[in-house]
Amino acid sequence: EKQLRVAYLGPEGTFSQLAARRLFGLQAQYRECATIEAVFEATSSGDTTYGVVPFENSTEGAVSMTSDALLEGNLMIRQEYVLPIAHCLLSQATSLSRITTLYSHPPALGQCRNWISKHLPRATVVQTTSTSAAAREAKADDRAAAIAADIAAEIHDVPIARANIQDRSENATRFVVLGKEDAPATGTDRTTIAFGVADQKGALRRVLTVLEESNVNLTRIE
Repeated sequence: EKQLRVAYLGPEGTFSQLAARRLFGLQAQYRECATIEAVFEATSSGDTTYGVVPFENSTEGAVSMTSDALLEGNLMIRQEYVLPIAHCLLSQATSLSRITTLYSHPPALGQCRNWISKHLPRATVVQTTSTSAAAREAKADDRAAAIAADIAAEIHDVPIARANIQDRSENATRFVVLGKEDAPATGTDRTTIAFGVADQKGALRRVLTVLEESNVNLTRIE
């Protein structure tokens, strides 16, 4: 039997990897991809069976690159997984006052904006390609820190200076599983659709009326 192959937005040590492992376990073969587009390409080409990408964060909103790729490609959402996001401050510095540079991925920085302003107001903030890459930077400089997941602290061997530094305790990211075919219906499914409307007064209201009359509960619209 062919081993299940799953692509995720890498590198190793990111929340996407954590979500993929919780969805598919340790028996799957994982492929880390540098971009969301690369995850779509790996799944579309058949190089991997499924792909796992972030779709929406409760603090920062939708991940536009995922939405755009879904509209432009032929993959379908098979499943969703909501992962609570607990950010940690990783650093070898002996105190917060010694930290001069803070590294992290832009979404993580946005989700910890108030904490950064309060506790590291003088630190230079540097954006990285991922939270895992930020952890590598913190590993190399004892005056630096990174905002990342606890799994990144373990992988890169950087101490956790502070835990749960996200501004909202209920911070979570919705990840979706991509595949060439839809999952079987369960009777308790959620459906994502995209549509356009004419540039007319009341156009959106008429669409929403169709959903209401069909007894469809709309949970999110963008």
